[in-house]
Amino acid sequence: MSVPARPGFFERRSLVTWVTMVLMALGVYWHVTTDLDLWANRGGNIAAAVFWLIYGVVVGWLIYRLQLFEHRPVTAMIAAVAWGAFVAGGVVALVGQDLQSLLDKLLGFETNREWGPALRAPFVEETLKVLGVVALALIPRVNLSRVIDGLFYGMLSGLGFLISENAFFTNEAINLKGESVGTALFETFLVRGVFALPFSHVIYTGIAGAGIGYFMSRRRQSVVGRTIAAFGFFVVAFLLHGFNNSPILGDAEFSLFIKGLPALAIFLVVL
Repeated sequence: MSVPARPGFFERRSLVTWVTMVLMALGVYWHVTTDLDLWANRGGNIAAAVFWLIYGVVVGWLIYRLQLFEHRPVTAMIAAVAWGAFVAGGVVALVGQDLQSLLDKLLGFETNREWGPALRAPFVEETLKVLGVVALALIPRVNLSRVIDGLFYGMLSGLGFLISENAFFTNEAINLKGESVGTALFETFLVRGVFALPFSHVIYTGIAGAGIGYFMSRRRQSVVGRTIAAFGFFVVAFLLHGFNNSPILGDAEFSLFIKGLPALAIFLVVL
């Protein structure tokens, strides 16, 4: 009598598992070398990394509670967060400056400074984050077989990227703006960790991930129909992210709140 394999991320015979692990290792390397090149304040680097790691554990636990203890494999959850933080975050750290220079040439300097974040960030970031959900979907032992599975893993991939991005902005405040470590952590935490959390990467990638869950769960529908639906979820996440990054309504906190409400509303509908 054969014993069924326990569900989880690590599957020795899965090429996707090994490729994902290699990409994560490279992402860690990219992050460390990039931070060493960019930020001179080593104490600030460590403080930001530790602070946002603790933040990620707390928010990840809240996400786990919200999904009513479905007992999804812990290794798959950790892999989703790690993908967002190190693979998606690492690639963005590598190509971000080059992509900005390219758009400077294509759109013009002033137009790119105003509208570039609304075009560049959603295209690169949403694509990279949701690829983590695709990777998990291709590993049989993860058993991503429902829409809610895709949404859940998408939220975790988005959380990983959020941790990476918030650490970057904290280091930027310390090293470029000259703020103290405590002030930089406090301000970034309030704005990006609390105020913007309901309208952040967690929400966008949750929506996009739901599309992957839809594709995997609707086996009786045609591949073309499922692909169109999954792409539609991704487009919604892209547009919501782009709208939030756009100069429409300005950059004041109240306007950011107004721009974030559609993302939260659509996420709740999808949920």
